[in-house]
Amino acid sequence: GTHFDLVALTANGREGVGTNQDTYVPNPQWASHSFTGGNDAIPMFEFVGKLMGISMRTGLSLPFQFTSVVWKTLAHHGLDLQDLEEIDLLCYRWLTDVTQCDSEKWSEKYNSLRWSCSGLLGNTIALPSHGDDQVVLFHERQRFAQEVLDARFDEINVQLRAMQQGFYCVLPKRAVVLFSPQEIMELVCGDADINVDDWMKNTQYSGYVPDDITVLLFWEVVRTLSKKDRSKLLRFAWGRSRLPPQGKWPLSFHISKRGNISDLIQSHTCFAAIDLPPY
Repeated sequence: GTHFDLVALTANGREGVGTNQDTYVPNPQWASHSFTGGNDAIPMFEFVGKLMGISMRTGLSLPFQFTSVVWKTLAHHGLDLQDLEEIDLLCYRWLTDVTQCDSEKWSEKYNSLRWSCSGLLGNTIALPSHGDDQVVLFHERQRFAQEVLDARFDEINVQLRAMQQGFYCVLPKRAVVLFSPQEIMELVCGDADINVDDWMKNTQYSGYVPDDITVLLFWEVVRTLSKKDRSKLLRFAWGRSRLPPQGKWPLSFHISKRGNISDLIQSHTCFAAIDLPPY
């Protein structure tokens, strides 16, 4: 079958640096191209936006692993250098160094810098104000940095606007703009910080009661896990990496007493349930 990369892993994820190494951005190559079969890719991004709107409106908490550029676009906020840091830390550090260096360092390090930059996928982007064969001068460094930043976001601007349009088809813009990007993310996907107390409160038991030693030990272990490992446990048990927003759980989590002490825990992700042997 056809493999269509609608989204791309952040540069941080590919390089193994910084934050958001497991998050995605719209794939820059689908700004104006079509995927195999001749269909326009942009309606696909609009459809993703509609899915996110449905998730927020119905409390589905679908696991969209996007960076701040998506959530800020949905909230109708502008993008800045900090958003680039979440996507590409190395480029962020480079631009910071370019803008903050003095003339002596510039002549040593950047005397052959050209009016071009690398895109998210490693492609070369010629900046609009000069030819990519022209050298950047010291007094032009601030303008150069801004054009790099603009070029990096322009790569995914069409895709982001399509997602925004789809989102506003489900939720009116006048209501969406009342929320912050962080609030929209949590309402669409759930809270990234897994609250064990909330998880326990929304758990039902079969064969156990909440005070059984096995249940107490289970939750004690969960509390000792790192944020990343809690997310992995939740993915194993429920097929999702975040809990639903507090007060908006679509169904309860279930822990059933099954198996022998020598057995491993089994999960039933479709039903948000695990079989916990009596350890």
